[in-house]
Amino acid sequence: MTSLVQGSALVYLHGSGDFVVNSCISFSDRFISEVNNHCFSKTKAYDMVESGTKQRGILVAWILLVTSQKAECRNSYLIVAPNAFRPGQTYSVHGQLLRSVLTPVNVEVKLSGMQSVAGYIFFTGYETVAVSSVTVNDQNDFTVKLTIPKSVSPGYFRLEVKGTGGLTFNEIKDVKLEPKVTSVYIQTDKAVYKPGQTVHFRVFGVTADLRVVFDKLHVELYDPKDNKINQWHVAAAEVTSLGGVYIQHQVMSEAPVLGTWKLKAKLLSYEGLYEEKTFKVDEYVLPKFEVEIDLPSFGRTEEKEFSGHIKAKYTFGKPVKGDVELRVSPKPEQFEWKNGQRVKTSTTLEMKLPIDGKASFTIATSRLEQLRVRLDGAILVFEANVTESLTRMKQGDTQEVRFYKEPLKLEFPASLPDTFKPGMTYEAVVKVSQQDDTAPSSVQGQLEVTVTEFRKQTHTAPEPFPSFPPKPFPRFPGPGDPWFSPFSGMSRRRRQAVQRSISRPKRQPVGQLVPTERSPVLYSVLADGMVEFPVFVDKRIEKITIQAKLQTVTASKTLKKRHSPSDNFLQLRSVKNKAKAGEPIEIAIKATESVKDVMYQIYARGQLITSGAIPVNGDVKTLMLQATHDMAPKSQVLVMYVRADGELVADALSINVDGAFMNKVVVNFNKTDASPSDKIRFGVSADVGSNVNVLAVDKSVLLLGTGNDITQSQV
Repeated sequence: MTSLVQGSALVYLHGSGDFVVNSCISFSDRFISEVNNHCFSKTKAYDMVESGTKQRGILVAWILLVTSQKAECRNSYLIVAPNAFRPGQTYSVHGQLLRSVLTPVNVEVKLSGMQSVAGYIFFTGYETVAVSSVTVNDQNDFTVKLTIPKSVSPGYFRLEVKGTGGLTFNEIKDVKLEPKVTSVYIQTDKAVYKPGQTVHFRVFGVTADLRVVFDKLHVELYDPKDNKINQWHVAAAEVTSLGGVYIQHQVMSEAPVLGTWKLKAKLLSYEGLYEEKTFKVDEYVLPKFEVEIDLPSFGRTEEKEFSGHIKAKYTFGKPVKGDVELRVSPKPEQFEWKNGQRVKTSTTLEMKLPIDGKASFTIATSRLEQLRVRLDGAILVFEANVTESLTRMKQGDTQEVRFYKEPLKLEFPASLPDTFKPGMTYEAVVKVSQQDDTAPSSVQGQLEVTVTEFRKQTHTAPEPFPSFPPKPFPRFPGPGDPWFSPFSGMSRRRRQAVQRSISRPKRQPVGQLVPTERSPVLYSVLADGMVEFPVFVDKRIEKITIQAKLQTVTASKTLKKRHSPSDNFLQLRSVKNKAKAGEPIEIAIKATESVKDVMYQIYARGQLITSGAIPVNGDVKTLMLQATHDMAPKSQVLVMYVRADGELVADALSINVDGAFMNKVVVNFNKTDASPSDKIRFGVSADVGSNVNVLAVDKSVLLLGTGNDITQSQV
């Protein structure tokens, strides 16, 4: 992270992991006089912190220029706070006094805002939302916690931090409201219903730490024409008696509106939006068998043939006998207007095969190119319809395949920073994968990496191409003379001056970036396709370009220099970017100068999890942390120190943490196969006092549609 010059800093952290740093900076008298006309104006921003994984962890700094002749905020305080708050939660402001004070300092933190009324915001002044204070003695850390009420409406909000007593300061910064505090989930017993059937559903809400909310609930049911069919007002006591999960049902009429229906639910104590779950009502017959097209994850234009399989089996596992019709078409299909009508011009490929549980097919690539002339990058749609020989019932499946010329691809992960820190090593990563993003089974050759560095030209110098001595100009025919010179009439001195100006080599101006290419380096590709390599960058380099090449595939990444007034930086590196709750996390801290100690803070889900300080006594240190459930699914680690001249130096790192679910649930059956009338034992183990809800449906129902259930990825 870059640093700031002399002064105190007010740091605001985005609750989602993005950081913004503000600083009140005092300059020397000479510099103050130069910027006297820019009092409290925002100037060029220094790039502050970019996390090691660049996953929502960027810090940006604005500098507020103090124009008084005396430096009133030299090395005084540091305040860190989320730039977003949520209703019903605790908002924490963390700070530290950076110099000794003669008397205690009273730090007051106030959140105020102009809230909306009936969707409109009236600019009648800011009203206090929450306020709290703390008394600080000497150079101590402090945390001020604000209790945010649940009923906070959208509007404009600001955070004011005021210090009185031994140190006087007053900082105001805009903050934003994140209205979503809880998540509401709706589950139905299936995705498609017949007229007259009963729709069973469950509704529950959870907080950010995945704890069930025992609160008032409102549920509404709408038909495809957006008519409200039913609604349920659920008291908090009823939700509590049900263990936090509201269970209800709706009987469909014998002649309902066919189409997509929706359930809407909301917790009434929070100013959140309605969550929706849709289901279909239609006339249908449960399918007795399922069809699956088994295709490669991508196609190769350089291969002569393309092969695939079609599988058909009954829901109880036995193979289906019959015929299969296969249709291949481009996506999108092409049309043009002829005689005022839209006519399809793209062709399709059709074939018919017998099937007995499985049918294989092979199509020449030349035939596929008839569907799309340029097959590289094109998508083809494979549609299979199986007709059962006994009942003549039909069931189908559709799959899409994209074709590529090259089987492999190279990419620099998006998590890599786009800037480098001068004087430090940039840890570069190149991912080698197949076109479907899976690791390659085998790779021929090594990855060739070429780094080009750009330095500023410090003096005027000729351009790197040869110059040539003056040559005599050709003579052109003219009236009265078969040859005459274009310099006719010029003096000898003037003619020589013109010739020198034409033949003189151009010179590069001072400050222009001059490229220097390093020698290529070869790296082996690991089994997972990841290639990691260090790139050391000295302090004179302004920009570098990393070019990676494997066979005929290339990828490149350009990095810009991170700026700092003193050219001092911190660098955080984690041994592993993913950890499990309960496991240790090891973070390496490296500085470009000798540091006495550093401060660290850990944020997750917009909340400060923990903070502290550790001694360094050098330029390298290891920070050992214990991963907790509160840090899941992602945490941001912020490490910083303040130099003797008041410069703030910091870096941030994002770490993925598994273990968001604290209650470990295990389910099992006593048998995997059973016959009609057999008894099956279903076992569930969980923490004591857990409320278990189970959903069991016929597999045939899932063939009609899915999406009714709640999955771990959704949570």
